[in-house]
Amino acid sequence: MTGDYRDQYGQGSSRFPPPPPPGNLPAGYPEEQNPAQGYGQQGSRESGYQQQPGYRGPDSVRRGDSRTASPRSRGRSLLWVALAIVNVILVLDFIFLLAGANDVGFGHIVYGVGSALNAPFRNLFNITVTRHGHPVQWADLIAIVIYTVAAVIIDRLIVIFTTPSSRPSTSPPYQGSPPRY
Repeated sequence: MTGDYRDQYGQGSSRFPPPPPPGNLPAGYPEEQNPAQGYGQQGSRESGYQQQPGYRGPDSVRRGDSRTASPRSRGRSLLWVALAIVNVILVLDFIFLLAGANDVGFGHIVYGVGSALNAPFRNLFNITVTRHGHPVQWADLIAIVIYTVAAVIIDRLIVIFTTPSSRPSTSPPYQGSPPRY
């Protein structure tokens, strides 16, 4: 296969060509960019394999890894997943009612859960009936808006209460007994 290079472990890579042997550099090839010398970065000088700047090795913990997630980020993620589930159910309830879906199977589950979620907002506006006789239940849309605003407020509170304060300590500048006069 053309363009397929093998490293010292026999692994194929089409990204990096093999390094030229030391001492046989093409004319005008800067010495600091010699692949055999590691380009001045970390890497195996023998294989010419080059690592990107800032790379800390395969065992380093990267951002976004579940092992480094703080309780704050887990709580925020759980909040947004719960909101997404609630909003999907409410949207499906609105669409099913608007389309006149039958109250059987999956539709029965959506109608049951959707009516529980929109119950606090059900009588705020009258139910409009389309010309085909299907109801437009505005409570579903109001519930989506209210639940989303509540989730944004809760998210901000999580950030506020879990962020360390940058204010200096209010303790006195000295430790021990007060000075005697």
